[in-house]
Amino acid sequence: MPKKTDTTTPGYISALLQPRPERTADRRSWSILVFGVWVPFFTATNTEGQTHISHEALGAPVRLAREKDGSAKIADNGRPVLRLVKEFSDQVRMVRENFQAGLLSYAENVQRAMPDAYKAQAEAARDAEPVAVPA
Repeated sequence: MPKKTDTTTPGYISALLQPRPERTADRRSWSILVFGVWVPFFTATNTEGQTHISHEALGAPVRLAREKDGSAKIADNGRPVLRLVKEFSDQVRMVRENFQAGLLSYAENVQRAMPDAYKAQAEAARDAEPVAVPA
């Protein structure tokens, strides 16, 4: 059981740790559903004026990949290769980079606020016995 501290975990961090049971068939970018998450998210950010992704990119973010000569790119298995529109994938990459920076910032803030507890937690993890995985 984790030790209770005086700090309060922000709601956005607690929400990241809650399981979400729904499973749907959808293309993914950065392991996140394109039509189930990214499109509604970027539609909202466009609405607020935080992003300026074209309507075409939001309406059809998945496109047929092209070879340098302009022909459709086909995988070894004979299926066409699909890609996200560059404008869309650039925004996903930026969110990913900002997300990683936010995680590191959170860890650094906890480390500064609770240096002894953080150090104890890191040492306990480092000294833990490896778990044997059955073959």
